[in-house]
Parts: sequence; C-alpha cells; structure tokens
Amino acid sequence: MTAVEHSAVLEAARHAARTGDATLTELDVGPDGRLDMDALAAVCDR
Repeated sequence: MTAVEHSAVLEAARHAARTGDATLTELDVGPDGRLDMDALAAVCDR
C-alpha cells in the first residue's frame, strides 16, 4: 500500500496490522505520485 491511499483505506489497513490480522508494508511514491517500482520489487524479493 502507498502513503497516498485514501485515509479510510490507510486506517483500515493500519488497524488490521495493529491487531495482527494483516501484515502491512507501505511503499514510497515518487514526486509524481506514482508507485516507486524499485520499492515494490524490493518488497516482492523478500
């Protein structure tokens, strides 16, 4: 998920992570608001 998601989506995901119902990874976006594909690749390689 990126930091530019709608606040309702962010809060729901963060709540799920806090309660142990999900694992959350927040990815960076570039100055243009697009997902940083290198950051996505790094997460996928974990």
